[in-house]
Amino acid sequence: MIFNVLTQDRSGAPADADDANRFRSDYDLSWHVLGDPEGAWMAEWGAHDGTSQHSYALVEANGVISWRVADGRATSVSEVEAAVASSR
Repeated sequence: MIFNVLTQDRSGAPADADDANRFRSDYDLSWHVLGDPEGAWMAEWGAHDGTSQHSYALVEANGVISWRVADGRATSVSEVEAAVASSR
């Protein structure tokens, strides 16, 4: 399953469910987009100790994290695809 966590709205405030739905609709995404109104995702999973929104993880069905990028940079589709392929 693929999902995004939208941590900020367009003004930089914490994103809620309405912001997440708007983001999903604006970009015509086919996967789930969640809001982070309390900042919990950023605090726990954000790169650079929760100061960067760019964090990516591949979590196996059993809950094991098999790949994570949390250095604040944007990743590419090819990098994610390679991580998925290597986890099989």
